[in-house]
Amino acid sequence: MKQSTLLFNEQPFKGRGSLTKQEVCDAYKFSMQTLGRLLNHQYYVVLAELGYVKKSSILPPKVVNKFIELYGEPL
Repeated sequence: MKQSTLLFNEQPFKGRGSLTKQEVCDAYKFSMQTLGRLLNHQYYVVLAELGYVKKSSILPPKVVNKFIELYGEPL
């Protein structure tokens, strides 16, 4: 299995397609449960307007970038 490194030098995930929820968890060092709480409860209204779907494992770039804007960049 190939492992990728996420870089946050420029715009978050610039030029990168969609990301899986697992890739976001790895970048933030979250559990899937923690990410789920943030996406499905705390930020759901805002992210749903951008195309977020609760059951999807893939996050569109607009959703990822808005999440980073709301939560902050990973350390």
